[in-house]
Amino acid sequence: YEPSSPSAVSLALARAPSQSADLMSTWITASVLLFLASRGDVVVADDGFEMAEMNELLIASTVRNDADMVGQLLEAGLNPDTVSEKGVTILMMASMMGHVEVARSLLHAGARIDAADDLGNQALMLATVKGKTNVFGELLSAGANVNARNKQGMTALMLATVEGQAEAARIIIDVSGAKLDFADASGNQA
Repeated sequence: YEPSSPSAVSLALARAPSQSADLMSTWITASVLLFLASRGDVVVADDGFEMAEMNELLIASTVRNDADMVGQLLEAGLNPDTVSEKGVTILMMASMMGHVEVARSLLHAGARIDAADDLGNQALMLATVKGKTNVFGELLSAGANVNARNKQGMTALMLATVEGQAEAARIIIDVSGAKLDFADASGNQA
């Protein structure tokens, strides 16, 4: 966790208007393709409609908490471990934002619960930092390792205490059986 870095989510929300228009066009095209495919029609996309645009739509749908669109895109075969240009998986995004239904869809589609960003943070750690305890149940049920460490040697419990997330710390201790005697790379304990 790097407190001074802008989140991938805030960067995604600050997209330029032209990119937003392109994304809307992609969304409309994808919606039509998904509708036709759901009816059993054979759908052939033109050469200008690329997988990168579909992945961008999946990322944007995750940020917008559009669980229906995320589900449709996953059913159409998109990767539940799609990574943004900032190196954050869509499960991490959903977790940071507290988007429970989106996280559930991603996990049911096989998203890796142990995927880590460049700093070694996993979805549970990022949800903890943001205080999004509403997604803890989904993440823990899917096998999130509450004692996993990031590259700084910090666990979700350590991150909760550093960030002042008392409710997250309480849940981690009470529900998940976090080890209380771990120390980070600097020797600090939760």
